[in-house]
Amino acid sequence: MADPFTLTGVGVVALTEGIKFLYGQAGEALKRWRERKAAGKNADVEPVEVELPSDAFAGQLEQPQLHLDAVERLEQELRDLRAAVADYAQGIDEVDPGREELLQTADALDRTNNTGMAELYNVDAVGYDGWSGCECKPKGDTVAGLAWRAAHGV
Repeated sequence: MADPFTLTGVGVVALTEGIKFLYGQAGEALKRWRERKAAGKNADVEPVEVELPSDAFAGQLEQPQLHLDAVERLEQELRDLRAAVADYAQGIDEVDPGREELLQTADALDRTNNTGMAELYNVDAVGYDGWSGCECKPKGDTVAGLAWRAAHGV
């Protein structure tokens, strides 16, 4: 049987690193938007350089793009969410995975970052009007939690 402390420790490290990543990503998006604005450039989209491991994803991923118009629209929200996780991202406060408010804030920062970061999330632009994702809180086991799908034709 796995040691619960070890699993908790892994969860804390994963959450801490995720918060650091989201904090940095939001900061980089705001910085690039500010630099474009100061330079008088009005491009709405700019490519994002990423390093992928070898050819593991060859042909499966599109080049990520930063949607500067979305960053501009969400600037204050990005700043507020980034400020809310700053002490955790900088190692001032320890991450407690039991704090639901922290998890919700990190999730909101992830969603806000995703709005501006990837073409994948810009499904409206290509005319897609179906579901792109959903969330639910299961009522019990996995089967019971997914029972709602039948009523929605999913």
